[in-house]
Amino acid sequence: MVKDAILLAISQPAIAAGVFIAGWIGIVLEFLFPAKVIPGALGGVLLLLSLWSLLPEHAALSVLLAAGMTLLTVPLLWIAWRARRNKVAR
Repeated sequence: MVKDAILLAISQPAIAAGVFIAGWIGIVLEFLFPAKVIPGALGGVLLLLSLWSLLPEHAALSVLLAAGMTLLTVPLLWIAWRARRNKVAR
């Protein structure tokens, strides 16, 4: 099956971490270009796929990757929320 072949290919930790980072970059691109849907959707799919491929054998690595990206994303969300709140309608 195609699903098993994809999961087998990215089940190596180095490849899964690269897919995870590519997914996170897609989500950051969604923040930079808010009208575009494709980068955020593709980034979310890549993030979930990489975490799902790592979970059985490398659960600690998945948790560390998710925690690290959360620590990077929360300040970005805070900045975006403050910028939107302080935006003046012209």
